[in-house]
Amino acid sequence: MKKLISNLPEYTFVMHQQLGPDEHAVLLGKDGAYSVCKMQPKRLIAMSPNYQADGYGLLSGPLTRAGLTDLLQWTDRDTASDRYRLLAGLPANVFALFPDKRPPG
Repeated sequence: MKKLISNLPEYTFVMHQQLGPDEHAVLLGKDGAYSVCKMQPKRLIAMSPNYQADGYGLLSGPLTRAGLTDLLQWTDRDTASDRYRLLAGLPANVFALFPDKRPPG
């Protein structure tokens, strides 16, 4: 993942969760917007639920700048955080993923 991250400097890798030997759930940021997808770095594949169709269907493409440009669906931070939680298989009772959204204490 480190090599992949360094090859895509236009994106901020906000969070990632390893799901398998070659599968990662990733929350990306760019220009104040956020997007989520799954990446398989060894196979150079990116995948994302089709959020424009309420999450039905799967979009996929090459794990390249051009492939991600076509694949990623940008949204606000809270929506992306919820999407990331589902994509990464995190439990619903996990507190907000962003530090400034966590409850005090």
